[in-house]
Amino acid sequence: MPEFQSLQHVDWATAGALGDPGQRTFYLQAREGTTYIGVTCEKEQVAALADVARQVLAEAGEALRDDEIADGDLRLAPVVPLWRVGAMALGHDPDTGRYLLRLEELSGDGVVHLVLDRDGLSRLAADALHSLDAGARQRCRFCDRPLDPDSVHLCPEAGDRPTFTV
Repeated sequence: MPEFQSLQHVDWATAGALGDPGQRTFYLQAREGTTYIGVTCEKEQVAALADVARQVLAEAGEALRDDEIADGDLRLAPVVPLWRVGAMALGHDPDTGRYLLRLEELSGDGVVHLVLDRDGLSRLAADALHSLDAGARQRCRFCDRPLDPDSVHLCPEAGDRPTFTV
């Protein structure tokens, strides 16, 4: 049976990334009082969480405002992950107005439930969006693929010729 943890009244949650562009580790952190939970996840999971959070908020008649998008490193240092996320699910309880984020460990051995209010989910989604953009690699102006700063980019849109960013 998987190990289960639940934070029923999350008072702080964030998503972010550590490391150099192209080598970043993405994470989620949450706290309820003195109880802390941190997990690592894939960039695509952070992107999906931001997208789904926006959709769930919109369905509940809420919207993520531009002024909510974070502009700094909001993590609790150091990031101490319990495990790596395998699956995520997000739902809304219209009776309570609260949101449940379910995180399942990649190995299937752990489950975490985070119950957030509207502001908590909005901040989490805003932090996720910021983490995706803040450390992102520069993109090729022809094919829009990420550029590796340590190697030459052979662009398929430019006939596999090396391209340089100006």
